[in-house]
Amino acid sequence: MPLVRWLKHHTLISKEQAFLWIKELIDELACFHQTRDDRCYQYLNPYSIIVGENDRWYLLDLNSEDQEEMYRLMQRRSVREQFLPADNLYYQKASVRCDLYAIGRTIQYLLSVAAIEPKLGRTEERRLQIIISRCLGQDSKNVFRDMKELSEQFSKIYPPKEKKNNKKWIILMSGVIIALFAAFFGRKIYRSQSGNDAEQQSFVSEEALENEVDYVKELIEKNDRTSKEKEQMKEEADEREKELLYELILMNFKMENYGQCRKYLEEMKEKDSFSKEFDRLCGYVGGESEVYPERELEILLERLEEENPNRGDKRFDYCFLKGFLLLNDDRAKEEVKRLAQSCVSSDEWKEWAGEELVQEVTAMSTDKETEDDKETADNQENTQEDSEGAE
Repeated sequence: MPLVRWLKHHTLISKEQAFLWIKELIDELACFHQTRDDRCYQYLNPYSIIVGENDRWYLLDLNSEDQEEMYRLMQRRSVREQFLPADNLYYQKASVRCDLYAIGRTIQYLLSVAAIEPKLGRTEERRLQIIISRCLGQDSKNVFRDMKELSEQFSKIYPPKEKKNNKKWIILMSGVIIALFAAFFGRKIYRSQSGNDAEQQSFVSEEALENEVDYVKELIEKNDRTSKEKEQMKEEADEREKELLYELILMNFKMENYGQCRKYLEEMKEKDSFSKEFDRLCGYVGGESEVYPERELEILLERLEEENPNRGDKRFDYCFLKGFLLLNDDRAKEEVKRLAQSCVSSDEWKEWAGEELVQEVTAMSTDKETEDDKETADNQENTQEDSEGAE
């Protein structure tokens, strides 16, 4: 049964099943590419994925004559627009990118249609969003090049790695304690040796004790270095996680998913003033905060530009531009024009924004009248003509 029909009757699925299905889909497609001399599947969508009796996923055999109905359904405009890139809406060219894009959309479809229990954890949800983003090419610098890269990335999520007990640290500390005990009491320890009817006392040499103490000190210093390295690695991991969160935030801001932006901002472990103020901006632009003093918003936008830790990233300029569009004074219009010019001057921003958004922002960067201004001028002109006609 095609996945699109199967999900209508089975809306509740386990998290284990969802992850297993995604893995099966990736493996099936990777196998298809390998066995067909890197030929692409091209028609991947919920109609071409078959759920077998054992609840496993299989790809539809497109060469079978019995699949004419499914083939016709896949030609529908609604299916093509949802599961094909914008430059390939008529299946005119098969490519690895086309299959990767379809996988990203299919994962999105599964997560939106099915109720997964237990719910995805924050880390799982964030990692899946990153995978989807790289499949869809929304992050142009980190797109997947082939199925192998996608498979390697997904393997970090599923199957879950078994947690191992860290016994090395316990053994090390035990050795340190024993060595310190020996060093402290070493001068009082002696060995009894008997010979020639006389008992001789042989004390542990002072040099041996000093060597033992030096060894303990070396272990402690090594442990200190390891702790610092771990702390440094943790800081780097936190910083990288923050960067990834901002990638997801910017992607959702462009797609006008402002509520999702605020969720990702909430996930940040250490919130600085910039992230808190950016959260307020998302609330204003998304309409969650309907009432706000214009001067307060203006001050907020000024502060965001000053505190922005990524000033060279024009994507943030676009976010600030959206904020200034909420204001109606002449100064705000000048700020919109300035930020729009900043955006369109960057090739990287244009690649991230896409053709439609580039055209929209380019129009804001010129001295041309806005649609509202034109409409107002037209109305004034019509009123004047009516007055002259009445006279």
